[in-house]
Amino acid sequence: MGTSASSAGPGANVSFDPPWLNDIPVGGAGQVDGGASAPAEAPAEGVAPAERFRGARTSLGAFARNGDSGALARAAGHYSRKGMGGARNVAARMRTSTKAGAGLGSLLQATRERSDPQINQWMDALRATNPSAQTVIDAIVSRVLPEGGSVDEESAKDSMAQALSELMVLDPQVDLLTLQDAQIWTLMQLYLGHEACNRMYADIGETVLSAASISKAYELRDRVSDRERFFIALSYDLQVTGNLEKARQTGELWAQTYPRDPVPHGFLSGFISQGSGNYEKSIDEARKAIALDPDFTPGYSNLAFGFSYLDRFGEAERALQSASDRNLEIADILVLRYYIAFFKGDRAGMQRQVRLAQGKAGAEDWMSHHEALVLARSGHLRQAELMWKRAIGLAEQAEETERAAIFETATAVCEAVFGNALAARTHARAALELSKGRDVEYGAAFALGFSGDSSAAQRLTDDLETRFPEDTSVRFNYLPTLRAKVALDHQDPTKALDYLQMALPHDFAIPGAALFGFFGGLYPAYVGGEAHLAAHEGAKAAAEFKKVLSHRGIVFSDPISALAPLQIGRALVAAGDLTKAKTAYEDFLGLWRDADPEIPIFKQAKTEYAEFH
Repeated sequence: MGTSASSAGPGANVSFDPPWLNDIPVGGAGQVDGGASAPAEAPAEGVAPAERFRGARTSLGAFARNGDSGALARAAGHYSRKGMGGARNVAARMRTSTKAGAGLGSLLQATRERSDPQINQWMDALRATNPSAQTVIDAIVSRVLPEGGSVDEESAKDSMAQALSELMVLDPQVDLLTLQDAQIWTLMQLYLGHEACNRMYADIGETVLSAASISKAYELRDRVSDRERFFIALSYDLQVTGNLEKARQTGELWAQTYPRDPVPHGFLSGFISQGSGNYEKSIDEARKAIALDPDFTPGYSNLAFGFSYLDRFGEAERALQSASDRNLEIADILVLRYYIAFFKGDRAGMQRQVRLAQGKAGAEDWMSHHEALVLARSGHLRQAELMWKRAIGLAEQAEETERAAIFETATAVCEAVFGNALAARTHARAALELSKGRDVEYGAAFALGFSGDSSAAQRLTDDLETRFPEDTSVRFNYLPTLRAKVALDHQDPTKALDYLQMALPHDFAIPGAALFGFFGGLYPAYVGGEAHLAAHEGAKAAAEFKKVLSHRGIVFSDPISALAPLQIGRALVAAGDLTKAKTAYEDFLGLWRDADPEIPIFKQAKTEYAEFH
């Protein structure tokens, strides 16, 4: 569903340079400020090819996992050649970095030679305070970049401070105000190395670190700049602990510390807010990110999804159009356009997005998954199975095992709730062979619980509790839902409802499985409806199932969205309202008018409906 600040990066057909790049003023010797500046270089012409950063992401991910310097070199090569269109474009893209570096070198030469009266006065005043090493570093950075402000300038300040600190580690006796040429050259290498990595990470726009490598980075976080430390701490809670409240606190502190940086707002507008059910905050943070950087693609995606979760589809469409007006395209945007067309009954619009996704890595397999969900929702399970098989094949071909596992898990969940127990268990086990990821394990446990294997579901539930004790989705969605289902299998609806109390504060939040897999939204409410039915509380059961129908932007085409009318019909029968119950059954049978006849829950529904006559 919505993205975090992580994304596929800038889309295809986007200028290699952002439009604000030439607006950054660069001052004279030793200073980058609002003073007179040399004429800016003309921006590199040309637009970006599709999937421009895929090779760089893959190699950078390998470097993050195993520290292979060759992988880092390959990442830089991919970034330069395809991502940025060649070395000339890279140099142009980093003009703020290089000019700030030139200012740093000029300042340090002037302090050594005492050739500039103004710099001499500044240096003498600094030395008179008997400054610490850190104070000298801060003073040098502030002299070169007194204002900062833009994202590029903030990055340069961080890289400059880190390079100066590393130079002092290399030579603890060094005097930063009297550096020799060789020392200045070493400093320039350190500085530009940090800036190149910063730019590569920023432009690639995707968190490529696995949970293991994020954990390692978290252990070493005291060795990096403040901005990098914020990124690592937030990523750690987002990807390792899953503690969205801690991630929110870090993101807000990051945004306060770096008020011109769109990235923390991008994170806050994504799963941090959406996974907590705070969609208004998601919208607000996305708007802040876009205001800071109008070409920040995740801002538009998260803005549109924030509106969709609130069923405000018109506003979601306008957000997507704003992204299109700037030639910003990522897979999330194609998928959301597909669903908006789906909600409108616009088959031509849906197929238009399917065609746009064809041949695009990271989009084609995902779109096939959504086509499968939509087919299953209308009871065309055989066609859906073929489409899921295609999605899984495409993901495996691209060596995207986790994606393939999610698609396999969705298949299992669908088979389970439709009553195909054997197929559900087969797909659940196939998914677990591919991945033991949090969302895969939850979906498999859910499918196994619905297909009668409560002991396997319980084992997976216990494993989730052990591995993810802080995780927001696990604590407030996965565990209550799975435990409630196991309790129902043991004929204890009261205990099931007790378990589901834990989920109430996050009833309408997007769990992790729904973020990419688009299944799992409102499962606590669905299982709660089943629990009330088992307790012969028809009216309460109907109220729970109606939550599914009244929040289309949360469930999208999840299989439970098709079954909700049938379950409402059953609940109304239990409540004694046969007239409305018959209408609910007819709603379901109308949706499944040409469904595959052998689907167990379809056969059962037709039998139940016949009793009204």
